Amino acid sequence: MTLLQGKKYDVKSFISYPNGHTSPKKGAFTLDKAMESIMKELDRSHDLIINTTNLTSKHRTILINELKNKGLIDKIIFYP
Repeated sequence: MTLLQGKKYDVKSFISYPNGHTSPKKGAFTLDKAMESIMKELDRSHDLIINTTNLTSKHRTILINELKNKGLIDKIIFYP
């Protein structure tokens, strides 16, 4: 948990292909799992910092578009 400008932030990181695995069972990125994790923190009234270092540009774009579609993008800070 990080405190930034008086707000509570949780830092989340997602990995597109951990250790080269493409299977979600091995921890590969899925939008559903990412959104579940994000919603859990937002339900706790925490804003989020999402570290996108280990996401492909395609997965990063998919995640950002979903957050925009759900009206949640203003609660997220992306790094880098």
